[in-house]
Amino acid sequence: MPADTDADATAPRPDRVAGSALEHAFDRLPRPQKVLGAERPVIPTKASLLQVHKAASSSLRAMRPPPPPPPPPAALQGGRATTLRSPPPRLDAQDHEMEASRQMGPMVTLGQFTQDGVEWAVRAQRGRLGLIMVKKTNKTAGLKEKNLLDGVRHKNITRVIHTFWEEDGLCLALEYCRFTLAEILHVHLRLEEHHIKHIARSVFDALAFLAPRGIAHRAVQTKSIRFTSPDLRIVLSDFQQATFNETYSNSDLVALGFVLLECMEGHLLPDEKRNLQFVRDQRALNKVFGLSKAEQWSGSKNLMDFLDDLFNDNRAVLVKVSKPHRFVSTGRDDWECMRPYIELVTLECFTLWTPAGS
Repeated sequence: MPADTDADATAPRPDRVAGSALEHAFDRLPRPQKVLGAERPVIPTKASLLQVHKAASSSLRAMRPPPPPPPPPAALQGGRATTLRSPPPRLDAQDHEMEASRQMGPMVTLGQFTQDGVEWAVRAQRGRLGLIMVKKTNKTAGLKEKNLLDGVRHKNITRVIHTFWEEDGLCLALEYCRFTLAEILHVHLRLEEHHIKHIARSVFDALAFLAPRGIAHRAVQTKSIRFTSPDLRIVLSDFQQATFNETYSNSDLVALGFVLLECMEGHLLPDEKRNLQFVRDQRALNKVFGLSKAEQWSGSKNLMDFLDDLFNDNRAVLVKVSKPHRFVSTGRDDWECMRPYIELVTLECFTLWTPAGS
């Protein structure tokens, strides 16, 4: 059998075949970029696509024209810019032409109401956010209040939007501040210490702004403290009795102290308790200002100290306003804390409504 012997000699050995297969089983294939020819497109990668996008964005930005330069400041006079907040011009009794709308649309009267003997008209104006309260005054008093309020700008002092003549009187249009602190004292929900702190800080900041300018309000009371809408700022209003003094008076701070006592009591104080000598006698007896529920406030030390500071005539007014007590100088304003009281005024004082729990 020589033929079979020759065939077996020429056939590959099984062990050699297995070894060759294992050698080539894990050979690394070349990248597709090398497999393709020069005339074929290169397969893009993620990095190359990002580079192309970045280059295109840079070219677009380079093609855009540069932004125009900012406008110059106020007109220069002698190389110095004039102030941007120049005080508004004051009106004299001889001025008969008043600004009517300050480039706003026409006014629309929505209705009238009477508050503490003063008639107010509620009006809306196209182009203006919020409503406007308009009251009619005599010529002398209206011009006095107008000129005084035009000279002060403070977040806690009511703003005059504009003025105009109507028949024989002067009309003052104020920002909408319909509700007063006196009305809030009529609701069934009592004020707590943090509410009183917010009220005290707002009114004190207004008085601290007026005192160095020699302005005394002379009528700080619950009906002259109002709440704006919709932002619920507490503003001091009713400047008919305000005066310009060369000497500083403590009367406004004392009046603020009585307002805070009324907030603590929940109603207006009788005349015998709204007396500075009565307050001093009560403090001499170590009593809480003669309040009916003194135990409720006995733990409010900062509030008590602040009231003592307001009623203290031995400390100068300018010292009080320049270095305010920590009761009104710490923390931050929380205007939203008064919103429930504003809603309750609407429901309890002006509608037939029954409060919860009664």
